[in-house]
Amino acid sequence: VDIGTRQSNRAKLPTLIHSDYDKKSILAAMDKIGHIGRSGKKSPKHFGEGNSDKLFYRLLTQEKFWKINKQKQFQEN
Repeated sequence: VDIGTRQSNRAKLPTLIHSDYDKKSILAAMDKIGHIGRSGKKSPKHFGEGNSDKLFYRLLTQEKFWKINKQKQFQEN
C-alpha cells in the first residue's frame, strides 16, 4: 500500500495500491490487499526476487561502497 504523495511518479502496477492520507482511504486500500493474487495466476515479480536485504548487506560490506563521494543526489522537479 502506497500512502500519500511520497511515491508520486513511481511505478504504477496492479499489485501496488495507492491511498490518500486519511483513515478511510488507508483502510479501503488495506481491504484490497486480500483480493490481490487470488486469480490463481502467479504474479510477476516487478521488484525483484525478495532478497534485497541480502543484496543490500553485501553492498554495505564492500569497502569501495564507502569511498563513493555522493550516495544520492536530490533534484527539484
